Amino acid sequence: MKRIFTIIFLSVCLTASGQEAGLPMNLQGVKKNVIQLDSAVTAMTEWEPEESSYETEAKARDIWEKFKNHIEADKYDAALDLYKDGNQGDFLVYLKHSSHRYLFYSQVLRPLMQEYDGDDLALEQYISNLQLEKAMEDFSIELQADGNGYIPEVYPFVIRDLGYGLVVTGKMDEAQELFKNLIDGVYGLTGDALYANLVGTQYVAKLYSLDGNVGWAIETWKNFKSFLEENQSDYDEEDLHAVFVLIQNELGKLTE
Repeated sequence: MKRIFTIIFLSVCLTASGQEAGLPMNLQGVKKNVIQLDSAVTAMTEWEPEESSYETEAKARDIWEKFKNHIEADKYDAALDLYKDGNQGDFLVYLKHSSHRYLFYSQVLRPLMQEYDGDDLALEQYISNLQLEKAMEDFSIELQADGNGYIPEVYPFVIRDLGYGLVVTGKMDEAQELFKNLIDGVYGLTGDALYANLVGTQYVAKLYSLDGNVGWAIETWKNFKSFLEENQSDYDEEDLHAVFVLIQNELGKLTE
């Protein structure tokens, strides 16, 4: 089966559909995402913690229940206060899977902070959370380097969001340093070199755009197109055509 390329990453269900009447835009979908998270985590916790960690696990579960109850009662500010009141570690304990943590950080905590703390502080905290998440995922990848080659499915999303956040805060060099992590992660997940290079090109071009260098973003896409044209025999014709169409669309957006 041929891969259908898109200019965005592999689709994941992270945002709520529709509108929730009466809620500020930042809070749209937060409740749905918390409920989704609660179901996903509950489905994975069929084991009982060891006796040595029982109290830690129990406390984390209790904090999560309080947080969830606040959200379900539309007490969004109270939920955020609970998180910020020295309980951040409990969420790490409870949300054991990388996909759960990424969903929480990106679609629950960041919108809450944008609403009550402002965009700047929300972005600062989001970057900090993603840096921690990346470190945890890098450690997991390293542990499996000689095994099954495990790479968390959300790893490219974490890298992408972290890079975009860094460049917006004036840290272009740090954002560019994530490029290899990104393409290695995408290739490890898909085994598709063309797709990995496409995602990498998208990432670099977006960094330049966010940094105000649209001309460099355009050159990034043109250079990628030239490279593919010179190495057409290395790729499936149908896949290559799909990528050329996407490149042209991106160039069109940048030159409007």
